[in-house]
Amino acid sequence: MALSADILRGYTDTIILHQLSHGDSYGYQINKTISTLSGGEVEQMGFIAVKNDDNSILNVTGGVIRSNEQAVQNWTQANISGGRLEGNVITWAYGDQPSETNIAGSAVVDGDVAAVNYMDAAAQPVVNITGGTVT
Repeated sequence: MALSADILRGYTDTIILHQLSHGDSYGYQINKTISTLSGGEVEQMGFIAVKNDDNSILNVTGGVIRSNEQAVQNWTQANISGGRLEGNVITWAYGDQPSETNIAGSAVVDGDVAAVNYMDAAAQPVVNITGGTVT
């Protein structure tokens, strides 16, 4: 099943309410709950397809993420062990918030992989590539 950003737009309230129907939850827990991609497709041309923001963990084990800009923009922790990312994977750090992206396993990245220190941040972004394919 393919879910584009246009399909998801307008349904975030529904996703959050569904999560809350299973019990009380803080915002960070909701974010962790919806930040695992194991199949399907996410596409957003001209912008960021998947943004992993503060205090969250993104796990990509399958599926396709496609963008002609950034397939993944990571500001904290991203573990990419499978799937296909068609676009750039950028790890950003700012202030004292560390960030790390791990690419391993059968992941395929068709784009640039970079670490960016935003505005001379004290924290340094880290990219570890221990497997997968980067083209």
